[in-house]
Amino acid sequence: MNLRFIRKALATVSAISIALTAVIIPSAPVVSAEGEWYAPYVDALFDLGIVDSTGNAFNPGDNLTRAALAAMLNRTVGFAVDASEVDDPGFSDVAESDWFYVDVAALENAGVVQGTTPTTFSPGAYVTRAAATKMIGLALDISTSDDDVPFTDVASGDWFNSYVGSLYFNSIVDGVAGSDNFNPAGLVTRAAMAKMLALAIAVSEADEGEYARGEESAFAAYSAAEIVALITGGVVADEGEDVADVASDASFSVGLASDTPMTATIPQNGYNVPYTYLTFTAGPEEGVNVTTLIITRSGLGSTANFSRVKLYEGLTQLSSEKTL
Repeated sequence: MNLRFIRKALATVSAISIALTAVIIPSAPVVSAEGEWYAPYVDALFDLGIVDSTGNAFNPGDNLTRAALAAMLNRTVGFAVDASEVDDPGFSDVAESDWFYVDVAALENAGVVQGTTPTTFSPGAYVTRAAATKMIGLALDISTSDDDVPFTDVASGDWFNSYVGSLYFNSIVDGVAGSDNFNPAGLVTRAAMAKMLALAIAVSEADEGEYARGEESAFAAYSAAEIVALITGGVVADEGEDVADVASDASFSVGLASDTPMTATIPQNGYNVPYTYLTFTAGPEEGVNVTTLIITRSGLGSTANFSRVKLYEGLTQLSSEKTL
């Protein structure tokens, strides 16, 4: 494989109580050692802030709900992060107080989703494989295809034909268990969606046609770890090249900026309070794309004390809201 880019750096910042200090640790993308086929994709999406867990479990075998997929896609693309940025979608079962309100509204406003009826979204309903291809394709702007797909259960007149074709010919989906059946009405598990979305992100970030399907999926020659590297900024070497040698070509450092206060007072229920400034420095010859920044708070208080934390470059918001 001939990959034209080198992206690296996972910066870890530790904020200790009110006095702020930082420890910067470049790291590789997180790849689970559990050995499950879906683990690398889940780890990658977790690092990117696209998926989260219930307690300490991802529940990979659970069927994915429409609300959950809306959240994943909105976090991937960044249509909106706040209710002030969206128009009400007009669904009777999607209230502004619901955790998924902004996600559903953002995707509806963008034309990515519709209701299951003119007035309902059915957020708790499970996502079918056909619906998933449409939502992913529209959200990530993956070009549709009218070419005939090799699936016996996907006809040219089916509403989902072009969406299935879009993801199939871009190497994102295959038939069920390698068969000539796509099973459009089948339900999508959280594990299956993790892989589908990881591949879709790789396709959306590449030149058009780069991962076009030939006799087999363009990703067939990639390991899961290599796909993770594509979407999280890890280092992937050309064939026959040592990863360590590639990584050493780039220079990158992160530190606290000189105008970061040694102490800061963040009032209860305070809003828009800047409290940490960081500087990023790349070597003169190699461009570095920072894709993940992990900020951890320790000390007094609970994780609920700091919510809706955002990363800015000047006045430009770079991240969705997080909780520390």
